[in-house]
Amino acid sequence: MVYNNRGKVYEEKGDNKKALKDYNKAIELDNKFVFAYINRGNLYAISEGTFKMAIDDYKKALLYKHSN
Repeated sequence: MVYNNRGKVYEEKGDNKKALKDYNKAIELDNKFVFAYINRGNLYAISEGTFKMAIDDYKKALLYKHSN
């Protein structure tokens, strides 16, 4: 959760590279952490313009949300 939260702070400051690194670390530590997938998906969609990667993250978030 710490990496995800720090990623949000970096994203709000406009440091997308550090935000992405933290979201990736949050997912690495807990590959079912729904909020990290959502946040990374938002970063991909809004800031990076990589919509396929965003959709993939949203799908994972939905999958893990409904599996709990």
